Amino acid sequence: MPIPDASKTLILYDGVCGLCNRMIRFIILNDKAETFQFASLQSGLGAEVLSRYGRDPADVDTICVAPGFPERAGELLIRSRGALYIGKRLRAPWSLVARLLDSLPDSLLDLGYRIIAANRYRLFGKMDACPIPSPSIRKRFLDI
Repeated sequence: MPIPDASKTLILYDGVCGLCNRMIRFIILNDKAETFQFASLQSGLGAEVLSRYGRDPADVDTICVAPGFPERAGELLIRSRGALYIGKRLRAPWSLVARLLDSLPDSLLDLGYRIIAANRYRLFGKMDACPIPSPSIRKRFLDI
């Protein structure tokens, strides 16, 4: 298993969620600086990271963002805070949209996030296993 680059940000996502997998592909297309690395919440690395931050490894209903993991591991950003952190680091217009949304209260943003998360499998499908990325981007997935 590759060692995370501390100058990068680790994104933990639900590897069997259709929406989450689309989101990861979207991030890759809009992250030209290759700032983000990825691992599924269901992987050994996902469980290790969640445990390190005192979270339940069985909790796969939210995106988790660990800036600078593992050396500069600070706060684990979840739900809308994690999504906004990612959005602000993508190319325009997505960074601008994230900055605008950042002015809304967390309670409102998390409510929207929870509604989508609760319905993601029904709306976007559920896969039997995490898809394997193409060889050109495989190095960014730390759980393969």
